[in-house]
Amino acid sequence: MSQAPERPDIAAPAVVRIRPDLTVPVLTFQTETDLPAGLLGYVDARQDDTNRFRLWEVAGTAHADAYTIGIGATDVGDGQGSVAAFNALRNPPPGGAGFSCAKPINAGEQQYVLQTAFSQLNRWVTSGQAPSKAPRLQIADNAYVLDANGNVKGGICTPAVDVPVAKLSGLGQDTGSSPFCALFGTTVPFTPAQLHTLYPFHDAFVVAWIKATASAVKAGFILPADAKPLVAAAASSTVPE
Repeated sequence: MSQAPERPDIAAPAVVRIRPDLTVPVLTFQTETDLPAGLLGYVDARQDDTNRFRLWEVAGTAHADAYTIGIGATDVGDGQGSVAAFNALRNPPPGGAGFSCAKPINAGEQQYVLQTAFSQLNRWVTSGQAPSKAPRLQIADNAYVLDANGNVKGGICTPAVDVPVAKLSGLGQDTGSSPFCALFGTTVPFTPAQLHTLYPFHDAFVVAWIKATASAVKAGFILPADAKPLVAAAASSTVPE
């Protein structure tokens, strides 16, 4: 809004929220990286849903991830992008072209929910049908509340969180060779022992993944068209091996 010396510095508000008197719909999409105070700090700007506002907070995701910087560029919709995204959960990259982070980056598959957000926002604008209301990520004392597998509770959950093969976070990344690494979160793949405890055999994993996908579709957070490749990618894996 201002920049010295051309104009006097004018401090921006500490918290900015979407106006309640809007006549146009707004959908705000947030990852785990975006909320905590001391990082991007959206938590202070949270607001309730209205007939013109929706807030979607997505569990297990980072501001940018493995799909953003690599997989997405080669995803032509033939299902191989979904296979690559699933494989990244088990073998997450350390970074992308031109930079490497200290830890493997997030592979939380936010792309499925983001595609749904665009679709539902378009529907909202054109037909007036509002997007699904979403639960908020659980935060206590500026820290995420985690489940037994180390993943955050609450928010919009993809199968990667409901039927996990890795601990996913939008936090915990050192800067590595780039200060942007802090935006890429982390992925910690489960050990074979952890996987076998959760899923004694492959069919048990696939059935659980199918149920989680169907639940996300029914809730309005994954598009039906994305469900088939999402399930096929998990079915083609060797989990729990």
